[in-house]
Amino acid sequence: MFKVVVAHSEDVDPLHIAEDLIEQCQRQLSGRPVKVALLLSTNHCEHQPLIDAINNAWRGIALIGGSTDGELSSAIGFADASTALAIFSHDDSVQIVTGLGRNLSSDTKAACAEAVASARAKTSLPLRLCLALPESMTANMAVVISSLTELLGVDVPVFGGTTAGNTAGYPSGVAFKSTQQFFGNEVLSDSLPIMLVAGNVISSSGVAGGWNSIGEVGTVTSSTGLVVQAIDNMPTLSFYKKQLGGVGVSKPEFPLAILDANGGVDYFRAPNSLADNTRGVTFFGDVPMGARVRITVGDRAAILQGCEASIRMAKERFPADGTPECALIFSCICRKLLLGTRTAEEAKLVASHLGDVAFCGFYGYGEFAPSQEGQAAYYHNMTFVTVLLGS
Repeated sequence: MFKVVVAHSEDVDPLHIAEDLIEQCQRQLSGRPVKVALLLSTNHCEHQPLIDAINNAWRGIALIGGSTDGELSSAIGFADASTALAIFSHDDSVQIVTGLGRNLSSDTKAACAEAVASARAKTSLPLRLCLALPESMTANMAVVISSLTELLGVDVPVFGGTTAGNTAGYPSGVAFKSTQQFFGNEVLSDSLPIMLVAGNVISSSGVAGGWNSIGEVGTVTSSTGLVVQAIDNMPTLSFYKKQLGGVGVSKPEFPLAILDANGGVDYFRAPNSLADNTRGVTFFGDVPMGARVRITVGDRAAILQGCEASIRMAKERFPADGTPECALIFSCICRKLLLGTRTAEEAKLVASHLGDVAFCGFYGYGEFAPSQEGQAAYYHNMTFVTVLLGS
């Protein structure tokens, strides 16, 4: 038996939020045992009283989660500045366990090892997937993903997203505020909470963006961390101007597609800064030296088509003899910023395609998922990730 129930509250008082969420979940659980909680909450909320109340309601619950910049669920759809809670209930054929890595920025690989070791020690069943919700502002996410993949193996795909704060300042860039992670009864920063799903659980996933490539393929000839100084030996902003016909500014509307060996898209990188020709362009994730890239464009309709493609992909990949129990959703804040008043349509598309399947998710600063099933996960920007779980 594997059951997931979802609650969602738009209240602002943490104790009222907790009371609302707990009542919604208890009504749906009908006495089933409570094992694990996934808590996604705006950082407008005071998190500690909320988490304390959830732990008091269900003694011994394993809780992970983090702060978010927009939440979506099967309970109410999309909401800003709200709190969503997913409760996982299961029998002994399934184990969902949690782990935590601290001080993510000071030693990223060690924090990943700590999180995996602490979770893995709690189950002897075969691992099916990993859910990761790390700090987004202190560590290199590419290292987080590669470290988790190395520790778990490619057969245990990594999904999730980076925790978020509030966005402001668009279109002249995105201003970040601090983010929080939740583990047990703690509110943390600079940490990596993970969930390992093991045993009699099946899953599928879909990843899509809705962005269309334009112009010529270029090669990154100079990059340092998040900053790309040159593409095809010309300043990155000049490369943008050349491909965009002189438009010239790099914004989230024009993400960079990082290509695979066959010219397909492995993942996207969204530009954050308005850079000059000497400093380069800052992206939301690493762009490696030697990467083959193309500029992409999209409008609101195309972004929503990407959302729909992700959901359909996950449904088509789900085993025909299985039953989906829930969907976990991870979408990018840049999609939210560009969709504006149409952001709620992403949640509506999930609901229309999944019917009665419960879902819960959030908008973060980046997403984790394999681009293709059976491959290692990437750190994505600008994408919509759908993960179906069932038995």
